[in-house]
Amino acid sequence: MHVLIAFGNQVVSHAIRELIDKANREYNVESLCTTKPFSENVWNKFDVILTDYLTLAKIPKERFDHCKVLVMDTGLEQETVVSLFLTEKIAGLISADADVATLSKAINVVHNGELWINNATLKSLLNRTITRKVKNSAKFTERETAIIRLVREGYRNKEIADFLNISEQTVKSHLNRVFKKLDVSSRTELLTHAKELAL
Repeated sequence: MHVLIAFGNQVVSHAIRELIDKANREYNVESLCTTKPFSENVWNKFDVILTDYLTLAKIPKERFDHCKVLVMDTGLEQETVVSLFLTEKIAGLISADADVATLSKAINVVHNGELWINNATLKSLLNRTITRKVKNSAKFTERETAIIRLVREGYRNKEIADFLNISEQTVKSHLNRVFKKLDVSSRTELLTHAKELAL
């Protein structure tokens, strides 16, 4: 397994590399200080990248499809942590005070395609998802809810208008309000969100 330790601090990067190297000889570990210039293809050969929050922004997004990213928690807010899992698609978050054995275990877990996440963050992710579903279902009128269901079933505006016995323009007006409430701009985006809605 090829592991990259990528932190903004060179001492930290090299120290963690040394620790992991001593604990796990089967890993091929390299370190990178991200404050120095580096080529874009430097990320390409790694299976797992251990990094910090600030360095995460420097990792090209397409790398997330080819390797697993494990972020060291250096005192991040819970909302930031949740966002990392939802939007950045990181594979894990490890505490800065974890011992080398735990760090090695986390690297193995994310390399095998699983998530490394603590219980508090997992609960927060679940609560956020449930809360969002409740909020989304509560903020639509009955008519908007009916239209969302029909859109989800594949009906066009004209068919929805005929089915609900309203004008096509009224359907468009309802859909525009739904788009605004969900902060989307197209029917395709609505369909993506519609799967999450508790309707």
